[in-house]
Order: sequence, then C-alpha cells, then structure tokens
Amino acid sequence: MTGTGGRLAFLGELSQPDGEVVVLGVVEKARGLRGEVVFHPLSRQPQAFTRYRAVRLGDGQGRLSRPVAIASSRVMKEAVIFRLEGIENREQAEELLGCTVALDAGDLPELAEDEYYWRELLGLAVYDADMAYIGKVEALLNNGAHDVLVVTDDKGQEVLLPMVKEIIKQMVVAAKPALVVAPVAGLVDANRDLA
Repeated sequence: MTGTGGRLAFLGELSQPDGEVVVLGVVEKARGLRGEVVFHPLSRQPQAFTRYRAVRLGDGQGRLSRPVAIASSRVMKEAVIFRLEGIENREQAEELLGCTVALDAGDLPELAEDEYYWRELLGLAVYDADMAYIGKVEALLNNGAHDVLVVTDDKGQEVLLPMVKEIIKQMVVAAKPALVVAPVAGLVDANRDLA
C-alpha cells in the first residue's frame, strides 16, 4: 500500500497514529458494484460497527490513514459490509483488499460496568486470593461460553482461567492494574501440568 500517488492516494500519506488504535479486522473482498467491501470483525459484536462514523485503513505494517468517513454500513450474518466516502465503484473497493480496518481507541463505545475490552486485560498481573503471583495475561480466547485468560508465569508455563465472576474477583489491586482470581481448587496446577 502506498500513500500519495499510489493505488490508495485518496487516503493521503500513511503514518503511525499519535494515539492508541484498535484493529477491527481486515478487508476481505469487494461486494457489488457501488464500492462496498466486506470484513469479519474480530469483535463478537459486529453490529457495533454500524455506530462508527470513521475508520482508519492500514497497510499491515503499523502505518494508518487519516480517519476516513463511513458512508454506509450494515451487518449480514457475522460480516460487516461498508462503504467509505470517496469509494464509488468496485474497482476502487478492490484497492482496499487486505487493508487493516482500525478505529481510534477513543471512538470505542463506553461499556457497561460488567463489560471490558480484551485490550484492557492484556499484560495485567494475575494474583490468587492470597496475593500469590500467578502470572501475566498474555492472550484471551473465547470458548463459545465465555472468555478465557491465557496467563503465563515466570517460567513460561500457561494457565487458562475462565473469565467468569466465580473466578475473577477483582480487577484492580492497590491502584495498580491487576486481576485477583479465586480459581477452583487445583485449576492452576492442573493447567501447569499440561505444559
């Protein structure tokens, strides 16, 4: 992907954004003749995309466009179909294939008290109820029923902890972001034994 003068010149110069951005997905294909494109969002709530006013497009190497206005959007099954201002036909839409779709973090909707964004949990220290260090959140996954924390200890061993209220007891410890968990007896050791 190029900045000015290339196939995506309408985006202007690509650069690294000043603030935090959240990657929503990657443009997978063009749809129809009027400039629409399709992607499957990484979020489990594709309908949230219809509330956004603008997105940034990226080259997959950390460079993003200025915010580009969304002309229209809709959700079909789990896919998002959208058209950007300035994209009027299929040929222009095809230029967007493979582009990262991103959003400025400040444009994300506010969450209810019991909700969270995965990005807020990555890197957090995890302690048990006795304040013994378990590890750091390295990743999250969803098993269909709930999210699961992938916690890695100092030895590189992984512990999988379900993100359910019976196990996650606190989200903050002494004003330093952390998680306090009360895992079912033997859960942490059983996970480590699998490594």
